[in-house]
Amino acid sequence: MAAHSTVYRFSSADQPPLRTKASSRLEARWSRSGCLTCKKRRKKCDEQKPRCGNCTRLDRECEGYANLWQTPFEPSIKTFRQESLKPRRSKDSPASDQDDSKNQPSPLILYLLDGSAVSPEHQVMLDSESTADDSERDQKSPNDSTALVLASRSENPTNCHLTHHPFQPASSSDLFYLQYHAERGFKLMSNLETQHNPLKEVLIPRALSSPLLLSIICAMSAGHMANWPSPNQENLRNAELTYYGRTLSGVRKALAQITQQDVLDTASIDLLEELIVTLASFCKYEAVRGAVNSWRGHLEALQKLVTYRGGLASLDIEIADWLSGLVTYWQHMAKLTNPKLASGFILCDSIYDSPKVDIYLGCNEQLVKICSRISDLRFFGHSTTALVQEVSEINEILVRWSWEKQDFIIPPGISEMTFERLRVVAHHFHYAAFIFLHSIIDIIAQPNLSDLEDPHADFSSMVHSLVVFSKTEALQNLVSLLRTLPPDNHSEFSALTFPLFIAGCEYEERDQLALILDSLQTLELNFGILNTKRAQEFLVNLSRLRAKGNWKHWLHILEDVDWDLILV
Repeated sequence: MAAHSTVYRFSSADQPPLRTKASSRLEARWSRSGCLTCKKRRKKCDEQKPRCGNCTRLDRECEGYANLWQTPFEPSIKTFRQESLKPRRSKDSPASDQDDSKNQPSPLILYLLDGSAVSPEHQVMLDSESTADDSERDQKSPNDSTALVLASRSENPTNCHLTHHPFQPASSSDLFYLQYHAERGFKLMSNLETQHNPLKEVLIPRALSSPLLLSIICAMSAGHMANWPSPNQENLRNAELTYYGRTLSGVRKALAQITQQDVLDTASIDLLEELIVTLASFCKYEAVRGAVNSWRGHLEALQKLVTYRGGLASLDIEIADWLSGLVTYWQHMAKLTNPKLASGFILCDSIYDSPKVDIYLGCNEQLVKICSRISDLRFFGHSTTALVQEVSEINEILVRWSWEKQDFIIPPGISEMTFERLRVVAHHFHYAAFIFLHSIIDIIAQPNLSDLEDPHADFSSMVHSLVVFSKTEALQNLVSLLRTLPPDNHSEFSALTFPLFIAGCEYEERDQLALILDSLQTLELNFGILNTKRAQEFLVNLSRLRAKGNWKHWLHILEDVDWDLILV
């Protein structure tokens, strides 16, 4: 390490010795093969079937012998959660006044929770029951897992990353999944074919020196590979779950590490950036696996960490350039399918004044922001005047929109054919914005949802008439574009998930829905991102409801099934 670098070591060996307590028996070692109840209680399990003897004797509910990793991967599970903390003291820990002070959340934890003063008995927690492999690994090598080296920023900031100490080289399994990401995965997880892709150029070098980032990349790669049928699919899923739990454990430990430090020092800044990059990768991973809830917790934590750091402009330039597009894309797209009016997001500003062509937004930044503004029309349901004015302004923006007239920041390495595909995708978004506008007008104008000042029978028709394209015309144009230029395996078409979804929600003819579902399936097969599969599943269920005469708005149906889709 260079002479000017400062190394901070945090090891269990530095802690004061704990008092030992005589006991008539030793605490049983945690078992990998026991029932879930005994695993959570860290008790020895006799593994009787169907209920273990311990649970029967203690009259506890035995949760059986299912895979402990299965729970976090249910689509509706939220990874980040607010949880009331109960004071816990191990049998060997000394009883002292210091225990109470350790249970108090730090200012950073309070900030991550809601950015303001909160009750001291709540703080952001990660699912502690989804990291069994890490718990076992901690018991095997406690010194290796608790010692941490935080190198200060050198002249080249990209060379300084969070690393475990002593350094443990990546295993052959780690390198296998890392190689998959470097050779294939990064291309299929982007919405743009370019010679300089940050999913490769930013993540791979940092992953080689960061076990935390390496774990989430391996989870993402294993999960992405498992999204296609193969004889090895079960092993890939198991690897995905293992890396997933390892990453959650690492994020939790890193958050705890930050709370013990002054966030202004160099080591804390490095650790914060490590966490930010990891959480950004977590967001993409949730789209890959088709999550319908847990992704929002990752995104909110990412936004709060970026804001806590001082905004994107305060980050390393390579990280800031990558995250500028990702955060802009995700935070606006996250509003479009959210049934709740208030998302609670902290909007992070882009580091660019003009729209930049990047691996997420392509050439659609202005249209994505317009769709986000359309979603906010639901806030105008109390006033006909404000609603009419806002709809008129949005319509005017969409009418004036032109792909050719925009001044894009264009990075090197993008071909003319790539730009032609970006143009096609942008026109899909343009028509989808009109369809989305009519759809939101429908939900506002429904009498049981609206609290308008002057409601009248033809109010909905009047507001719809403010839009230059009718829903039918916009839908026909989008479907015609699909038939003329169907999506193929070029990365740019992977951005079509939202336009196809909103068109499918508002379809008027069965053949339109069939074409849309076929296009979504093409995206799923070509790119292996399961959020497209979730979109298909929802549209199929929606069509069944409509066939039965249930014309409930699709946003209300999303709320009924408790699905929070992210269609990136």
